[in-house]
Amino acid sequence: MNKNKNTLIYLVSHNHIEFVESSLESILTQIDEQTDLIIIDSGSSDGSYEYLKAFANSNNINFYSKDKILTEIIDWVYENFAEKYKYIMRVDADDSISKNAINILRNKIEEDKNCGSVCGSWSEIDQQSNTLNKMILDNGYATSAFHGACTLFRSEAVKNIKFISNNVRSQDGLYTWLKIKDEWKCRTISEIIFQYRRHNNNLSNEEERLFSGRCSAYQAICNEKKLQTNSCAVIGYNDDEIINSNEDAKKNIIRQIEYIQNCNSIENIYISSDSS
Repeated sequence: MNKNKNTLIYLVSHNHIEFVESSLESILTQIDEQTDLIIIDSGSSDGSYEYLKAFANSNNINFYSKDKILTEIIDWVYENFAEKYKYIMRVDADDSISKNAINILRNKIEEDKNCGSVCGSWSEIDQQSNTLNKMILDNGYATSAFHGACTLFRSEAVKNIKFISNNVRSQDGLYTWLKIKDEWKCRTISEIIFQYRRHNNNLSNEEERLFSGRCSAYQAICNEKKLQTNSCAVIGYNDDEIINSNEDAKKNIIRQIEYIQNCNSIENIYISSDSS
């Protein structure tokens, strides 16, 4: 690490051979005297490991192979790099960042020494990079969880976060927000900072895993703070899916009920339809 560099961008890839080239291109144009890039492959089997390793070698970029889940990799990054850099940001290799995104985020976080993170707006794109939607945030502070990827973090704010030891195996953005929001300002900005790619392997498509990950994140916070809560849970469903005998929707509701029934802090469960 060059002592003048204060920002680490780490690219994480898992079977993203179809998208990794455009992701790298979006980052490389922004690497400057303040910014370092490392590349991490998490056990790919589609040729992206070989591609990234060769690319890193030819461009003098540090390459790491870590056959681990994402939150294990984040733990490893924080343990090995948080003390070396003032700011850290992850980019997933199926996404890309907008022109000048790194400088925009860095300038925003440097405006306030009490700012622990800056999350920008994003556009959703399909596999062919066509824009599907735009998510524009207010210029203010996060009142709910931000994206774990393409959010710039102050290393001081996140360096002691441990995902795996707290049984957080997904939903790193939610858990990070819950961990830092009371001590650090979490800024949001309206500028579009990255392109979030929708494809068949997105975690966003796996509702059960998302729900389980959110539960684990909240449970970890309750355990760490020794919170005792008596809460209710509300499960929403779409009438059309149930009326049309969507078996997956029915099974998902049952799984959610069974999961919540095992949670000691939930006193009552309410089920609500979109017409109730």
